[in-house]
Amino acid sequence: MKHTLLFASLVLLFSSCEEEIMDPPINNPQFTCTVAGESFEDNTPIIDINVTDMMSISVSDGTYDIDFRIYNFSTINENEVVYFSVPSMGMVTLGSVTYSNFYQPPYDGQIVFTKKTADTLSGTFNFKAQDVAVGSFLNINVKDGVFENIIY
Repeated sequence: MKHTLLFASLVLLFSSCEEEIMDPPINNPQFTCTVAGESFEDNTPIIDINVTDMMSISVSDGTYDIDFRIYNFSTINENEVVYFSVPSMGMVTLGSVTYSNFYQPPYDGQIVFTKKTADTLSGTFNFKAQDVAVGSFLNINVKDGVFENIIY
């Protein structure tokens, strides 16, 4: 009888506990790529859309600063390839040296928004850029770029 009472008490105790409700996972923004062979990561991108519908995205990892200028942002559809076809769509700054994307066909840069909602973006990108100093032909490659859940 003693064991039955103990068993009944334990069953009552565990069955009456409130079920723990788990919060949904938080989708943290992520922005990663490889710059000149080095890993780059920034989870706090700065994004702005101006009155002419140009989206600017700025990220930094303390070594490299990367900036994007995406024109006619509101007209871009999910999974549409946007080629870096004008100067300064993709720029990298390392110290005092600024590199800007190539913009002559065939284009060596593109961005694709794989998810575009009313307030978040995900996608991929890559581009090749050249030092903007006259007479300098130094290049830098940005590849394997991925961004997820960035808020704009």
